[in-house]
Amino acid sequence: MKHFKRNLVLSAMALLLVGSFLLPNAVAGITDSSRLNNITTIDSQSIVVDSTPALSLPERIALTANPNAELLAWRSGNNMDAEAAERRAVLELARFLRGGSFVFDFHNCSVDESSAVFIIDPEIPTLSMVVWELTLVDAGENTAILTIDDETGVILKIIYKQARQNGNGTGAGSAPVVSSTDENLHAAALELIGLMEEYYHLTIILADYYFRSSLSYYRADIPGHNPVVRMFGVVRATSFTMNERP
Repeated sequence: MKHFKRNLVLSAMALLLVGSFLLPNAVAGITDSSRLNNITTIDSQSIVVDSTPALSLPERIALTANPNAELLAWRSGNNMDAEAAERRAVLELARFLRGGSFVFDFHNCSVDESSAVFIIDPEIPTLSMVVWELTLVDAGENTAILTIDDETGVILKIIYKQARQNGNGTGAGSAPVVSSTDENLHAAALELIGLMEEYYHLTIILADYYFRSSLSYYRADIPGHNPVVRMFGVVRATSFTMNERP
């Protein structure tokens, strides 16, 4: 599974676009080829991105999943610091999973990791935003890796992993084991779509689904946009991903 975290250094082309279209002239100078390889983090507090238009929620979802997007490590969010982002992540995950069958103890969980990331579409430099990546682990060892929007706090991506169960069907999470059948995983995918609709207050449809071995792949579409926003994911007996390409 390809994780959202990868080398957080902008390519020369992407950084030129950032320097030319979004950032002050002083920052544009860091695109000098002799210095580029040494750049891993930029102090976001010294940069004012004032020409980026506000993005709609579907645009934020699409940018998060864009495989061509460039990622840059950011020292902090523009609207939330690490402590605020951690609190918001727990609240938003509780909202997302509310009423569903996926297990997570929101009252007894901790944040293992958190980091701010600047995302930019190199083909459309005005499409950019800051997000937070956080790893939440509850007392039952269930894990949720979240990407939340720094501006709105909304969850844009989830990688959820239920704790392993022992041979008696119980474990740290004490959750029932779901058999990995096409019928059960299709039902889980439909449930996940329902949670998305409830959380985002958007029309979302299960546009594509297929079962293979012990897991299923799905595509959730947000219609009414040009192009249609597509969210890919995988559902297993004890895990799922949302808005992550398999």
